[in-house]
Amino acid sequence: MVNGYDGYGGVHDNLIWNAKGGYTYFTLNNKLIIEKTKSQNREQHIFADSQVQLSCMAQSKCQRFIAVGEGHENAQGNSLVYLYDIEKMKKV
Repeated sequence: MVNGYDGYGGVHDNLIWNAKGGYTYFTLNNKLIIEKTKSQNREQHIFADSQVQLSCMAQSKCQRFIAVGEGHENAQGNSLVYLYDIEKMKKV
């Protein structure tokens, strides 16, 4: 299931719920947050590799990878896409 929403104050956040895997993925400003919804304490992993707001997100068909893209140019004049391996909980 994939949802997109316009968060508080016009911040364009994203949300993906992976019911089968037990994860919720969402962005908050420049962070990707992965929450294990099936764990008792709802453990979160926070990735803050971007220096600017993230504006889009997609999950791979195999559900192992999440890609997030910057919505604004960074200090170098680029907009980057970051790819994360969910099984290893690290940036690819």
